[in-house]
Amino acid sequence: MGERKTAVRAGFGRREFVKGLAATAGLAAIGQGAYGCASPALEKEEAPKPAAQAPEEQVYQGLCHTICGGAACFNVHVRDGKIVKTSYKPDPQNPEYGHICARGLLHAQHTYAPERIQYPMRRVEGTERGAGQWERITWDEAIDEICTRWKGYIAEFGPHSIGFCFGSGSTLMNQYVWTRLHYSLGSTQWVVYDCMASLNVGKDVFGRSLFLVGNDGYDILNSKYLVFWGCNRTEAGFEQMPLIWQAIEKGAKVIVVDPMFSDMASKADIYIPIRPTTDGVLAMAMTKYIIEQGLADTDYLIKNTVGPLLVKDDGYTYVHAADIGVELEPTTDPATGAPVVPFGNPSTGAPVPPKDEFGRSIDYVVADAQGNLGTVNAIANPMLEGSFEVNGVQCKTAYTLLKERVAEWTLERASAICDIPVETIVEFTKMYAEGPTYLGLGFGVDRYCNGGANTHCIYAMAIAAGQVGKPGAGVGCNNGGNGVFRPDDIRTDFTATWFTPDSVYTGIMTPINYLPEALATGMYNGEPITVKSILTYCTNHLATSPDRNEILRDQSKIEFLIHVDTFMTEACQYVDMVLPLPYWFEYETIGSKSRFNEKAIEPLFETKTDVEICCAIAKGLGLSGYDIDEASYNQMYYETDSCKAAGWGWDRIKEEKAYYNPSPHVPYIYGNVDYGTAWMTPSGRATFLIENPENYFDFTKPIDKRVDALPHVKTPNEAWPETIDVLEKNPVADKYPLFILSTHDRLKAHTIWSKCPQLVELKPEPTVSINPLDAGSRGIKEGDYVRVFNDRGSMVARAHFDAASRPGVLRTEHGWWSDQHKAGEKINALTSSKIDHHWPALEHFDLLCQVEKYDLKEGN
Repeated sequence: MGERKTAVRAGFGRREFVKGLAATAGLAAIGQGAYGCASPALEKEEAPKPAAQAPEEQVYQGLCHTICGGAACFNVHVRDGKIVKTSYKPDPQNPEYGHICARGLLHAQHTYAPERIQYPMRRVEGTERGAGQWERITWDEAIDEICTRWKGYIAEFGPHSIGFCFGSGSTLMNQYVWTRLHYSLGSTQWVVYDCMASLNVGKDVFGRSLFLVGNDGYDILNSKYLVFWGCNRTEAGFEQMPLIWQAIEKGAKVIVVDPMFSDMASKADIYIPIRPTTDGVLAMAMTKYIIEQGLADTDYLIKNTVGPLLVKDDGYTYVHAADIGVELEPTTDPATGAPVVPFGNPSTGAPVPPKDEFGRSIDYVVADAQGNLGTVNAIANPMLEGSFEVNGVQCKTAYTLLKERVAEWTLERASAICDIPVETIVEFTKMYAEGPTYLGLGFGVDRYCNGGANTHCIYAMAIAAGQVGKPGAGVGCNNGGNGVFRPDDIRTDFTATWFTPDSVYTGIMTPINYLPEALATGMYNGEPITVKSILTYCTNHLATSPDRNEILRDQSKIEFLIHVDTFMTEACQYVDMVLPLPYWFEYETIGSKSRFNEKAIEPLFETKTDVEICCAIAKGLGLSGYDIDEASYNQMYYETDSCKAAGWGWDRIKEEKAYYNPSPHVPYIYGNVDYGTAWMTPSGRATFLIENPENYFDFTKPIDKRVDALPHVKTPNEAWPETIDVLEKNPVADKYPLFILSTHDRLKAHTIWSKCPQLVELKPEPTVSINPLDAGSRGIKEGDYVRVFNDRGSMVARAHFDAASRPGVLRTEHGWWSDQHKAGEKINALTSSKIDHHWPALEHFDLLCQVEKYDLKEGN
């Protein structure tokens, strides 16, 4: 077989270059395509024409709102009512730098993509889902049918029979209008719960999700060590790279912990090729070493963590003021005098106990060296370690329990399990504890059934080392930490009122992973449920969520499926009705980081925004409070009391192109009373011991509270090597001995850019990276097509040798559509939908597989 000719290897000829520019300019005529989609007319070469005056060009601010997290702002150039290109512009919140990636430069091409949906469509009666047989309908017909059916389902089966399914396909704020409708109906949200384990662990431990727990984004410039654990900033979240490069230029050392030798690893001073799924083991051994070697920051632990708080003998309940006879008055609202309850539904939740001047709750008990007990505000020098008697019961400090929990995890044991030399673990731990250390924790750790537990272990290690809540020391995801969104965010009051009405919440929110059981048993969380209809939005779950074949089986049991999208994705193809959204620059909206997206052109087709569609359905169902359009929605969002008090409103945001905190470059340290900020947890402290842990959703599933309260090593569902000494030999590994990681690709953001022509030309088909040792034993050569398979499904892709890959570990790109594979299915056909009930997420990496050479002609 000769060398495959691609754009990368062969280069661009002049004609291809010109054609590429034309495609990017977005000036192709729009014609009728399959499924009512846009279809650019073919370019014809013409004789040169006399030069004409260039049409006037308008420039608008656009916003990338894919789930890469970058929220990049850029210029959108318009001529004669058409988008012709996008270009770099300085960040409105941080003018000295900005970013735009290859995807962002191709928005013009994406705007006029042939996959655009032009008008509402309904599956032709009598045809199967997925057959591609559609009929055009009007918006009135679509809304009327949805409302008529839903009214009937609600009357017969109750509001839980109506479902909304959403994921992480967009970060625009207008999508949250569907949450209001869910609350109003008391329906069910079947959430595509991607990467949420680590986010929820962040909320439990630090009071904020993983994206928001850290210091100001610029604080990374104060770090001596940059640790990237399970994340590849050069591929995903690379908007942080300008600050990373600056930190490196200032002398920061880079340490990467990752099973794969990523581009980020190639920039590392120390690369630690950890065995997949064993991150928690490494973190537990590091914590043990930190404690035993006196590297723990005891002052920070006493002031800012739950370390000195006493815990009852059940191992998961703190000793509170009432347990020692101290009565505390609840915190009251200064304006009304009413007790303050936790954020959320105002009809539930106990009043918030009083706090000290830093925001730490005083409803916890500590002991001094003489064994005297008191609330945290009454004991000046509490003990960090020890056992103390409370009402005749021996209680221990949370730090003592942490120390006992990590005791079994020796360096030698971790070395054998993680496949990392003891010397490397020691060197890494000393650097981490020395600090100041920034921890960039990515979603790579999250994508196993034990991802939440592993994240808990890593966070506890960072807390024990005192490498959080200090200049240069913190935890962050894409944004390098908190960035723009701070605890006093101005939009909270709107989120708490309009999105969540005053009535008692009667709906259900749960991961889509629980749908198979609900359909099979007619029960969820101990209550009956009959699923009749689901409206999906902001997700292409058939292309991204684990166990695609199970999703298709589940959907076949549901009577009426609707999908709202801009493009004819795989999720659209297996429903009964498709409703078209405009493209990003065809309406005015706001995105993540409160950045403004201007309307650059008129909507191309018969599209409506999420706000327009949702409100039309709500009014058709007879619900009040939905007499709004896109403009009034945006106005409401930023015309709250807190916005006005901060001097902000929708008009100012439109003028300045973004909301930003005053003095954005003033260092902001989150989680340290020495800097005036407490953690936003119930205690106001970093919480490595979680009180009374519960499952996030299905409370009927078992949970061992004593185990889950503290960091612990938990086995994944399937991707567990047979050499691990905490589990018997994994029988699956005999048949399927290989891991496979579906990693993010810089040319995609999930599936959003997978069909962009110029990006496909750069990378025309899926590949599987394989270590030459694994390939040689199977007779596989570079460039061969291979079949990757297990009992759930298979995929075919082209083999690529990567000597830097760990033997036994394959890698493929996340985000391809099924029809881009030469044969077979795609990677999410091999994955499993099983989840951890305490901290659930989608387990993209939690699988084992086998690989073999594949003949496209023979089909085997």
